[in-house]
Amino acid sequence: MKPCLNCGTQFVAKHHSEKHCSDQCKKQYSRTRADAARAKAAQEKFANADPSEYVECGVCGFRGAEITKHVIKEHGMTSQEYRQKFGHATKCQKMIDRVSGANNPGYQHGGKLSPFSKNFVAYEGMTDEEKSRTVTELGVTAQASAKANGNSNTSIEYWTTRCYSLEDAKAALSERQSTFSLEKCIEKFGEIEGRLRWQVRQDNWQDTLNSKSIDEIASINSRKVVNNNYKQFGNDTSTSGVFYIIRYDSTKLKIGVTSKDSVMDRYTPMHLAGKEILLEMKLPSLTDAFSIEQTLKLKYANTTIKGDYGNEFGWTEIFHNVDHIALVEEAKLLAVQ
Repeated sequence: MKPCLNCGTQFVAKHHSEKHCSDQCKKQYSRTRADAARAKAAQEKFANADPSEYVECGVCGFRGAEITKHVIKEHGMTSQEYRQKFGHATKCQKMIDRVSGANNPGYQHGGKLSPFSKNFVAYEGMTDEEKSRTVTELGVTAQASAKANGNSNTSIEYWTTRCYSLEDAKAALSERQSTFSLEKCIEKFGEIEGRLRWQVRQDNWQDTLNSKSIDEIASINSRKVVNNNYKQFGNDTSTSGVFYIIRYDSTKLKIGVTSKDSVMDRYTPMHLAGKEILLEMKLPSLTDAFSIEQTLKLKYANTTIKGDYGNEFGWTEIFHNVDHIALVEEAKLLAVQ
């Protein structure tokens, strides 16, 4: 009897040189030794390297040019979950720079490399109708597959099933949905390039949204909301609604809709302390109030920043540097149209 080098189980060796109780343990032992050797070599390689050439694991300190496989295998996290927790990528800055901007072979490819774009090279020869149908079907299939596999990180369930509390899950979902914010673009590409990229993206998004009908826009915005009760606002014609505008401070405005009788019923005096209710309109239905809200959000999309406004409003969208007098008048005009 002798102990297995991998699992320690006592076994009867068929040959004096046999060291493992099974082929599985033999393979596992070999993989473990190989992994340890690679880890040691990596630590030695990056011991005195330039910080741009490696990234250090926030969990165990392991260093590598890329640690994506490491965090998945050793710590059971996806690269996105790792970034969410530690605030940095799983690739070193040198690797990131190598494929960023004009250095990336796919930089500004205009959709030619994406099967989700009608400009995809494989769709050449198709009619516009065939391209649209193919892209739509592919998108529906991909979305259904992601949801079925629990890999759709644009749903609240994705985060709650990964041991996030409901509050943390909402915050993570909001972070996921704001990955192309102006702040993130500036942080990644610099002040000038970041603003340019963000504005181009906003303009393209705005052009696409403007081409849709009011009903389509309301439907799109209602699907983006986590709260299921709020999704009904766009279709509720039997309940009266209140549209309101609140001045958060000298540069920030919040608009919203409530089924309560007034803003004071929606928020407590403590929540509204230091704030000013600029407009409070009682409308025949929630649908009317919701329509005004979505129309204004669409128009002022380029000024909107989503963030955590604490106990007062939580995670919400705020208009920045918008003329409050003009906004109030626009809302009043929409109410009588």
